[in-house]
Amino acid sequence: MVTSSLCPTGGLAYAVNRWQRYLYEEAKRHHAVLPQLEEQGDALKPRYAEFQREVFARLINAKTPPLETVEEENKWAVTLHGLVNELPEFSLLQKRCRGDEVWSALATSCMSKNIVAKIGGDRERALQEIDRIQKMIAHLQILQDRNVNVDRRLSIERRSLRDAKKELKHATEGIVPAAIRGAVREACNEAQKAISQAEDSIDALTFGDDPGVPCYRPNADRKRALAEKLANSKKLQKIAELAGRLRRMAVEKQRTKTDESASEVSQLEQGADVERLLPTEFCDFLDPDREALFFSRLLERQCIQYQLKGKEKKARGPLVLAVDESGSMRGTKEEWSKAVMLALLDVAIRQKRSWAVIHFSGEVTRVDVKDKKQGVDHAQLMQCLEHFSGGDTNIPKALKKGEDIIIGEGNFKEADIVLITDGIAEFPPAWIERFMAWKKEKHVSLFTIQLDVGGKPHWEARQSGRALILKTLSDIFTQNVGDFEQSVLAI
Repeated sequence: MVTSSLCPTGGLAYAVNRWQRYLYEEAKRHHAVLPQLEEQGDALKPRYAEFQREVFARLINAKTPPLETVEEENKWAVTLHGLVNELPEFSLLQKRCRGDEVWSALATSCMSKNIVAKIGGDRERALQEIDRIQKMIAHLQILQDRNVNVDRRLSIERRSLRDAKKELKHATEGIVPAAIRGAVREACNEAQKAISQAEDSIDALTFGDDPGVPCYRPNADRKRALAEKLANSKKLQKIAELAGRLRRMAVEKQRTKTDESASEVSQLEQGADVERLLPTEFCDFLDPDREALFFSRLLERQCIQYQLKGKEKKARGPLVLAVDESGSMRGTKEEWSKAVMLALLDVAIRQKRSWAVIHFSGEVTRVDVKDKKQGVDHAQLMQCLEHFSGGDTNIPKALKKGEDIIIGEGNFKEADIVLITDGIAEFPPAWIERFMAWKKEKHVSLFTIQLDVGGKPHWEARQSGRALILKTLSDIFTQNVGDFEQSVLAI
């Protein structure tokens, strides 16, 4: 029995149920462009807002049923939907948006914007042409009153006026199929591109997809909030783009490491490791009628597989990141440093390592500490990315804070410290000697990523040798990519 929330409640051409209406109203609250497009559309077509809602409903659920009977004054909506249905691009967009109110809202805004612009544009051009012809006729009539022979030209302009008024009526009440198809096709492609960019950016700001790894997967509200933040911040867009590339490099680097610690079958478990699946799991895969069921279980990690056990390797130590936020890091260098920070945090979370981030300039301005058993806090992550203090550079104070965390937090022994800086700072010799001795005593590793300093290394790069010096920031993805993968992403 269908619940009342799913019962169709009428419309122009499609039966939109109450749940779809609710999701659309929620989308309007978070996407200011949707109410604006409704208002613009209503000035061109009666009840255009309902048509826009039907587009949203059809994107989030491709099986939204059409109405059996449509009133005569709503036939324009049937025509528009029919033109949309002819396009394979729309079918692909429906598959992309299925069940996702955030992407459905984004795609609806792209489609409606183009449709309104095309309908409104045709009407506006027709109005401008009528205005031009009317002015010409008025001018010719003045000449005619002065006994100038303009009868033939006046007749032509009056005929043109009648044609222009017909075009206006066609633009207002009718629909130009070729123009609408082109507008919708372009909108579908724009929506696909926008969704892909948003997915890549959001994926760069989310962590963990391995079994047993604390992970953050955004629900609709959080995904919407992330999308809005990204749309309104060029800095976050750039960080997400760079972090996505670095994370892919990091994941690939970690996957290439051979793990021979687990080789003995222990028991059965659920998962999605194809190499360890029971042979019986492939029976569904080989049956065309049950193939979809196999992939469904695989995607949900519910396939039955062998669990392996072996001698456990010693876990890697915690990760402490010291991120330079002095004035000299402002702009591009900050974006790169935050992208590297995200990539390394992803490595730490996948490897179940505790981590800490120290933000510093002349002073330590923010500290974030996470135990390996805790999940990722989305709000905390966004605050880390958006935080920037400016000012002077005091690396010794940042490393001293790292010492305090390693000594004070019980689960931060033998940590790896990664310093991300442009190296523009002063280091007292006495402090260097004391820090190096402490580092050796506590078995703490320090790795430096030095950004854009023309190849001039600071004290740690000279003394420890564990440093990556980038003469230009793009070196991460060009000539220094091997160094970056071998040293930083393998931490």
